[in-house]
Amino acid sequence: MHRLQKRLVQQLHSARRLLSARRPSAKAVHATRQHVKRGRAVLRLLRSTIDDADYRRVNFELRDINRALRGARDTPVMLETLASIGRRAPELKPAVTVIQQRWKQQCKDRQTPSVGGKLTLSSEAIRHWKIGKYDASSARSALRAAYRKARRAYRLAARQGSDSNWHECRKQTKYLYYQLQFAKVLGFKPPGATARAQAFGALLGREQDLALLRGALRRGGGNRNATNRALLEYIDLRCARLCSKASAAGSRLYRRSTRAFADSLRAAADRRR
Repeated sequence: MHRLQKRLVQQLHSARRLLSARRPSAKAVHATRQHVKRGRAVLRLLRSTIDDADYRRVNFELRDINRALRGARDTPVMLETLASIGRRAPELKPAVTVIQQRWKQQCKDRQTPSVGGKLTLSSEAIRHWKIGKYDASSARSALRAAYRKARRAYRLAARQGSDSNWHECRKQTKYLYYQLQFAKVLGFKPPGATARAQAFGALLGREQDLALLRGALRRGGGNRNATNRALLEYIDLRCARLCSKASAAGSRLYRRSTRAFADSLRAAADRRR
């Protein structure tokens, strides 16, 4: 089994183990989704060496698994975000407490979808793949494509600034970050890019958690009284500040053209020889 193929199977096995409890915790569900995302990142690295139908089938399966788990993840994340707001802005604590009490019960009542069997089937299918020739050049091509896609997503988000654009930017940056991590098993990494992608993704994650909370509050009529309006105004301000920081961090990460990034990958690989 190829090294990356083995890593992909390991990610899915780890995700399966986390869901083995009768009622997986919110942290377990979140970690499961992270393992599945890492698995999809490895899958993208391998794309050029596997059958296109196999790639698409497993990619869609993993996408659907994470979508199914998203609801079980979102409410706990919003509760954590509310708790953080309560600590940072004590004057908003009354509004935060009321919402927390209502959502905590919803969190208890929510059932985690059963996806363990699907994870097992996907990992077993991957085990039997015949990986074609794969070397550092193949990995560089995949990383170049990932960087190009993430860079385009960043430039669109920086230009238009909508929540959906920043969400897509975060998603593509996380794939790039995971792929850069896994590229280490092939013996190279571009200096600084991995750390910059991690820092940028962390800023986007905080902003997106706040945006998720803001959307839920607005859908629930959160602007009906002055206290809740103050909470939404606070979230808007925090999102704007985080977007500003993220935009600067993204500019540092994606300052190079795709060709220059590819050249840095080649140079990094040459230095390891």
